[in-house]
Amino acid sequence: MARYGSLLEQNIGSLFKKIGFDVNYNKKKFGFEVDVHAFKKGYDIIIECKEYQHSHITIQSYLHQWSSKGRKAGVDKIVLVIWGQDIKDHELKEAKELGVYLWDKKIIDKLSNIEDRQKLKEEINKLIQFDEKAYRKIRTKTIIKKSLIFSLVFIGLIYLGSLFFNFLNRLNISRGLLIFFVFYFIFIWMIIRGMGKRKLRFRRRRRRFR
Repeated sequence: MARYGSLLEQNIGSLFKKIGFDVNYNKKKFGFEVDVHAFKKGYDIIIECKEYQHSHITIQSYLHQWSSKGRKAGVDKIVLVIWGQDIKDHELKEAKELGVYLWDKKIIDKLSNIEDRQKLKEEINKLIQFDEKAYRKIRTKTIIKKSLIFSLVFIGLIYLGSLFFNFLNRLNISRGLLIFFVFYFIFIWMIIRGMGKRKLRFRRRRRRFR
């Protein structure tokens, strides 16, 4: 059974690039290979492309397969593109129940013929039910929250640092020794921080390959 999906994958990816998504092809980011991974900060769409020239494919099996993969990966949207075969009403219904967006040649042709980027964005957002305003609102809240936490931590460190220096001054410790203590604690903090990052990466790898 011959498969000619690479050009289709590039076409799908280019559509998402036009509307502001970053795109990767054939990557194993989630522990399994994805034909097209379209993403923005904190938002992931996986797209599986199936194009067969002279054979019939069982769409329902792919729907269940990619619905399961999408849930395990924790992505936001799953799109299954079928090229060269008509999609039936009951398949569309099942796709909706499984949370998979099912596209065919008619949809791809329609999107490819839209030259205006804003209209293309509106059409794709409508097809995958992507609320861009809500996404931007969530991103703004996340950025504000992170900035606030960083500011509080920074202020706290300054306050603790001033207490620490006052304590050392009371002990009549020389400036040279003070500088040594500062660099020593910075060094220890960097080691602990590095160990924490390595541990987090290890845990993520384990979750992906379970």
